[in-house]
Amino acid sequence: MMRGPTGGQVSDSSRQQANSDFLAAPVADGDVVGFGHGVKWTDGRPTGEQAVLVFVTQKVPESMLPSGM
Repeated sequence: MMRGPTGGQVSDSSRQQANSDFLAAPVADGDVVGFGHGVKWTDGRPTGEQAVLVFVTQKVPESMLPSGM
């Protein structure tokens, strides 16, 4: 079991379904190479806020992403 964003428990089946849903989603340019769970960073510093981390081959400014991303 993992803890959810509000501190509740997340079942293994829910985690696996989220993993499958994420990996099945279309990626505009194939730049995503992985994801994980960790702490959000802003301006080079951790915020302490829980976040889903998305790993990409090259980070680009949000303004360069297609709409809906």
